[in-house]
Amino acid sequence: MSLVSMNPILKTASKAGYAVGAFNSVDYASMKAIVRAAEEENALVIVQTSAKTVYYYGYETLASWMRKRPA
Repeated sequence: MSLVSMNPILKTASKAGYAVGAFNSVDYASMKAIVRAAEEENALVIVQTSAKTVYYYGYETLASWMRKRPA
């Protein structure tokens, strides 16, 4: 799964009549689970988080987690 801009994904989804789920990640384990499930289902997802989570872990840490391949 690769990181991409939401604009093209949402435009395609809108034209094709399907939704793209957005899931809130609160830590590395939840982020890994979201990505793993999306890969298993071959589905697009939006991984989102809260300001509180960004404040707690830092945006650099969260970004690094998204770049890791799930084990």
